[in-house]
Amino acid sequence: MKNRLAANTSSGLPGRRGLRLSAIVPGMLLLALAGGACRATSAQGAHAVEARLAALPAGQFKWGEHQALRLSGVLVYVKPFTSGGSAAQAAQSLANHADLFQRVLAAGDTIVLSGLQRDWHWLARIESAGPGSSGYVSALHVDAGHPGQE
Repeated sequence: MKNRLAANTSSGLPGRRGLRLSAIVPGMLLLALAGGACRATSAQGAHAVEARLAALPAGQFKWGEHQALRLSGVLVYVKPFTSGGSAAQAAQSLANHADLFQRVLAAGDTIVLSGLQRDWHWLARIESAGPGSSGYVSALHVDAGHPGQE
């Protein structure tokens, strides 16, 4: 499966030139496989996710353009960011979106927020980067009603 992910797709993460998307997405794919990947979502659901990504807080964040990808038939949106604040400050700001992020995991200099909203698994990965932080927010389509189907 790793070969299917190692496309020459740049992640678009600020300060991460040449980083392949496969280097940041495996955790999301694991969730898709464990939770049951699904068929393509409706255009209405995809537009709702794009609107949520566009509405993420500006403040301390400098957002990159979001990317819409299909990985093993599963729709995934990824939006990179950098922040002048620490990883903890960025995580706190994103955690204010309790409807998107209900869980937190901290390991070393990395903080991961995650949660489910409707048919989407939301994930924010924040890492310390010099005096600030960087990371991405992603939304992965899941459909518990059709496990294992593409």
